[in-house]
Amino acid sequence: MNAVRIRPVLLLVVAGLVPGLGVYALSAEIRAGVAAVDITPPMGISLAGYYHERGADGVLDPLFSKAMVIALGKEIAWVSLPGEIFVELGLAIKKRSPFAQTFLVELGNEDIGYIPDRRSYAEGNYEPESARCAAGSGERLVEAAVRLLGELHQ
Repeated sequence: MNAVRIRPVLLLVVAGLVPGLGVYALSAEIRAGVAAVDITPPMGISLAGYYHERGADGVLDPLFSKAMVIALGKEIAWVSLPGEIFVELGLAIKKRSPFAQTFLVELGNEDIGYIPDRRSYAEGNYEPESARCAAGSGERLVEAAVRLLGELHQ
């Protein structure tokens, strides 16, 4: 994970985006962080787009995705995740965030498709069956986002 500090000059751009920021935004610092998360599916996982049973028989390279956080002072944070996350995962991030306001942005920077929680893989249904990430990837993205939120809140 790599936390980055952005100069306060950018605050004037962000101040008008969230109602009620007003004077607070002019004195707050913007901080950002990003974490790489391994979401490589396991061997044998069903391949999306095939209409007969066919499982993956190899991986050329591990598949990584990103969790990103932008924080405005110690009150507001935006978490960006790379696909369509299940609501349980988003609620887990909000519950564990040290920020008063935490906003989730899905489909940020890339689209890896559905990101189910681990429980949903066992239940089946369309989203977990067509997901392009391994079971537990959603929880790993949550852990990375929560770690970043904690680092940026200090």
